[in-house]
Amino acid sequence: MKKNKKQIFTGIIIFTVTLIAGFGITVLTFSLFDTLSRNQMRFLFALDVFLLIISGGGVYLFSEAKKRRRKKRELFEKRHNGRVAEKNKMMSGIYDIIENKNFAA
Repeated sequence: MKKNKKQIFTGIIIFTVTLIAGFGITVLTFSLFDTLSRNQMRFLFALDVFLLIISGGGVYLFSEAKKRRRKKRELFEKRHNGRVAEKNKMMSGIYDIIENKNFAA
C-alpha cells in the first residue's frame, strides 16, 4: 500500500507541474500573439512541441532505465540465491560430519 501512495503522490506532482507549465506556455503564446509575426509564431509553436517531446522522452528514458536496473538487480539476486542454495546443499554432508550427526562409527 505504501508503494501505491507513493505512485499516487508522484502522479499528482507530475500532473501539477505539467498543468502549470502548459498554462504558462499558453499564456506566453497568447500574450505574444499580437506582437509576433506569423513565422515567429510558427517557430514558437515548433519550439513548444520540441520541448514537450524532449521532456516526455527524458521521463520515458528515465523510467525505462529504472525498470531495467530493477530487473537486473532481481536477476542478480536470483542467481546469487541459487548459488547459495547449491553450496549449502553440497556442504550439508560436511556439516553433518562436523556436528557428528548421521556419523556411522
